[in-house]
Amino acid sequence: MWTSIGAFPPHWSGTVITWQLTDAPDGTGTRVDFRHAGLAADDSDLPSTGETWGQLMYRLKQYAETGTPQPFFTL
Repeated sequence: MWTSIGAFPPHWSGTVITWQLTDAPDGTGTRVDFRHAGLAADDSDLPSTGETWGQLMYRLKQYAETGTPQPFFTL
């Protein structure tokens, strides 16, 4: 679990991000379940949050396949 304290992106401040690793249903790998809770329902930044997660998941996939990290953002 990770609680954002407002570094980047600032509109994630106070939100909670969790992830859980489980066996894939077909037994051929690992399933990663990400959850992001605490975003305001009327948050106008929701589209950019979705885009950010898309970039992060793409980069996680690339890292898992190549072993080469390509951070989307750093602190």
